[in-house]
Amino acid sequence: MAILDCAPPAQPSQKNRKIINLSLPRTATTSFAGIFHKFKSTHEFMQAATINSLLDYREKKISAADLKAFLHKRDKLAGHAIDSAAFFFLAPDVVIETFPDANFFFSLRDCESWIVSMVDNSVFAHKLILENKATSDRSFLDRYSNYFIKNHQHAVFEDMSKLRQNATHITVNLAQVWYDSSLRTLIALEKVSADRRLIIRTRDFNKSLPAMAALAGLPPEALDATKIHLNKDRDLAFYRNVLGPTQLTTACNPHEQAMEMWIQKHHTGL
Repeated sequence: MAILDCAPPAQPSQKNRKIINLSLPRTATTSFAGIFHKFKSTHEFMQAATINSLLDYREKKISAADLKAFLHKRDKLAGHAIDSAAFFFLAPDVVIETFPDANFFFSLRDCESWIVSMVDNSVFAHKLILENKATSDRSFLDRYSNYFIKNHQHAVFEDMSKLRQNATHITVNLAQVWYDSSLRTLIALEKVSADRRLIIRTRDFNKSLPAMAALAGLPPEALDATKIHLNKDRDLAFYRNVLGPTQLTTACNPHEQAMEMWIQKHHTGL
């Protein structure tokens, strides 16, 4: 993925600490990179290689030391100050340990809209692939898809009738991933001092711009607010209907309640 601004960048202050985005996909990671584009931000840098390495670590094919070495090499190649990605949630503890001087950002989206957005995006991506319009390295795609949905089948996202038939399987799997991955990241962030982390709800992204700027040691006006919502959802109402509102609520409610209990107990500020 290309660096968003190739001109010689300004640097955030606060001892030149970088910011690393630990958020899940479909939680404004593109916009986060966009608002910092004047400060050498990247989005999904080395996407395929990084996801494959993170999955290799999760599957115990490589060690934590191996993953850290890869992340250091990737960071050197990128040369970024703002590292916004949508895959570090796969191993947030290792990412935090790899960059002990960095600041960290996490955006938590509500379970139901996150699932609908993931399905919306997956259908769109499959359409691009079928039309031979997807040119990026997809070597990670099957492994990554199976992380989110067990026994993932591409055909399900190419046919609306099959998508409806598999709605229960899709929503149950995605709801579990939403909870497990979000909680894993929040727990990992507990080891980061409060002045070096920012945790928000995705719905509060716009009003959190001053806090994001502060995390980088910048005045709020330094951020480019015109870059908000760079990667918009396409038709959430349609896919909510396809999956079934009742099914979404049934899949998400237990996880939403458990997440809120954890948040209240640990006083994250959300």
